[in-house]
Amino acid sequence: MRCRQCGSDMDFGPFRKESRSRCRQFLILAVILGLVAAVLLLLAIEIWPWWVATAGLFVLSQALLKWHDSRWVICQQCGESYTHWGRAEP
Repeated sequence: MRCRQCGSDMDFGPFRKESRSRCRQFLILAVILGLVAAVLLLLAIEIWPWWVATAGLFVLSQALLKWHDSRWVICQQCGESYTHWGRAEP
């Protein structure tokens, strides 16, 4: 991948490996919560399946956030950093 500013090669951020690992952990937890919600729904328990499913959706959103964090690239020459969707301005 090339830098949009200076055209030199880009490297992934130093936190890429940790973010990908955390993403995988969150995805596994989201799947487990989804399965628990499905089992509770099949057992006809009134409100708990929806609470567990909501928690699973929240964990899934965290997994997507960690995946997005793992996509940051940094230019070693000019210091520019952004994801494939562009730079987040402060």
